[in-house]
Formats: sequence, C-alpha cells, structure tokens
Amino acid sequence: GAPGRRAVDLLDDLREGRYVDQRDGGCSCRGRCRRRCRYARSAVRRIERGELALRLAPVKVHDWLVDCADAFKPVADLKGVSLKVAIDPSVPQILSFDSHRLRQVLGNLMSNALKFTSTRSVVVRARACAEQSALSTRLHVEVQDTGKGIAAEALNRLFVEFSQENHTIRSTFVGAGLGLATSKCIIEAMKGVIDVRSEPGRGSNFWFEIPAGTVMSAVQ
Repeated sequence: GAPGRRAVDLLDDLREGRYVDQRDGGCSCRGRCRRRCRYARSAVRRIERGELALRLAPVKVHDWLVDCADAFKPVADLKGVSLKVAIDPSVPQILSFDSHRLRQVLGNLMSNALKFTSTRSVVVRARACAEQSALSTRLHVEVQDTGKGIAAEALNRLFVEFSQENHTIRSTFVGAGLGLATSKCIIEAMKGVIDVRSEPGRGSNFWFEIPAGTVMSAVQ
C-alpha cells in the first residue's frame, strides 16, 4: 500500500546515506518493511477469500514484543521519538497464538503511531487481563502515542470496511500496507477485540485483546 511504499522510500534515504549515522539500520529495516508489505498483501487476499488460517504455536511473549518494536526502532530514532516496550509481570512467559498474524496487526499500529508522533514517545504495553483460566490467558496489548490524536467523529469509522464515504478518514490512519479494517478482521478471527481511545492533541491509544493458550495448553 501507499504507506508501506512511503516507509520503503524513507528507508532508501537511510540506505543511500542521506542520514549517514542511520545507514546500517536503514538497510536492515528496509528489508523488514518490504517483507511486511508482502505479508500484508497476502493477508488481505486471504481475508477477502475467507481463507485466513491461524497457525498457533508457543511464543516467548517478551522476546516477541521486543522484536516487533525493534523493527521500527530506526524510524523512531530518525524522528527523535522514544520507542519503549513495557510488559506487566502478569503476562506469562510463553503463550500460544499466531505470532505472524499478530505481528502484522501490531506492526500496523506501531507504524501509525510513529507516523503521527513527532515528539516524546510511543509505548507498547502488554498485560494479562483478570479473566484467566488454567488453559487460557486474555492478552491485552496497546500502543500509546503522544501524537496529534483523532477527532471523536472519526473514531467509530476507523475500523470500517473501505467505502468512498470513509476513504479520507481511513487513508489518514493506515500504515505498513495493512489497514485498520484488515487488522480488525485478523483480531476477530482470533476471537479477540480491537479498539482505540483518543482525543485531539492528547495522542492515541490503539489496543487489542486476544485469548491465548497458556504454557500447559501450548505444549499439549
């Protein structure tokens, strides 16, 4: 998509030395962005055909979250924005979920946050919700930014399927080639929920919750 193309163009600048101290990071992140765009297009096609198959596997949650954020660190450094990861002790070390699909969603939210944040920070937080069982944990992940925020009248239309009516709003808040409506489809396929809290001038908090298998269910 266009936002993904703009990210790749930015990283071309990094690779070619327009920002010399960031060149190595730009080369590495540029490849990640290209792969992310390919994955996003594949996800969109499968969702449109109703063929989104989830591949559950044990995931080291802390390492996975840090790795997701590290892919965006060169862009955050270039903008002078702090990119942080905060994981609550309530989150189990290992959970079972489709890390590939969920990385697409989290990457989209981080891309949006960095796009509209020019100062201060973007923080990725994770915690386990209170409702848990021996075999399942409800994982809550949010991306909080200090950007310009979103007007109230636009909030309930961000995750709506594409139409001419909401094209202007949707095109403003997409990133990394994977739109918010597609992210919603992926989260709902995981039996989860995705939403946003935001006010103009006070930043945005995009979040999702999914049920994830605990270590015991993951290894069976």
